[in-house]
Amino acid sequence: MALSINGHGYENAAELLNFGAFIAFMGVNLSTFWQFGVKRAAGRQINLLGDVLLPLFGFGFCGWIWLNLNSVAKIAGGVWFVIGIIYLGFKTHWFREKPVRIDFTEP
Repeated sequence: MALSINGHGYENAAELLNFGAFIAFMGVNLSTFWQFGVKRAAGRQINLLGDVLLPLFGFGFCGWIWLNLNSVAKIAGGVWFVIGIIYLGFKTHWFREKPVRIDFTEP
């Protein structure tokens, strides 16, 4: 599938980039909600606005934008995502092993 369908190559490429970006933003918001709204550290009080409402709103807002991307971006991004999951499965012997961690510390 070419990104230049209907002569909108740059638009489709930008929306394909946004496909991945908004999935990442949704992940950040969901993990913030989970870490601070659900799995709080012992003795830490919940901040309803910052720990629950704003991350859930951010997740929903990013999800709404993601759902409204054009179909070319959704199809190409979805195919790329599935290829990535299959590759991860292959590298981890179909999820029986943990993925290799990258160590960024200098020797």
